[in-house]
Amino acid sequence: MANTGQLTATVTPSDATNKTIVWSSSNQAVATVDAAGKVTARGVGTATITCKTADGGKTATCAVTVEAEGSYIGAAYIGAAYLIE
Repeated sequence: MANTGQLTATVTPSDATNKTIVWSSSNQAVATVDAAGKVTARGVGTATITCKTADGGKTATCAVTVEAEGSYIGAAYIGAAYLIE
């Protein structure tokens, strides 16, 4: 099982001085996420992918459900950060 999807975070305003994003997964046995937002399905279940601004001021989450036949990556908007399928 190696289905992947790409999440993208957009930091606003466009002239923000620090646009660094930190990605994490709540359940790495289900889905992992790399520093560029690439999500890889690892096993059946659910996980929450989180992106956070480096200063911790803004956070967005995306629920990921991995099924036996593949994975689904949804989209979420929280605060000033976007996650796009």
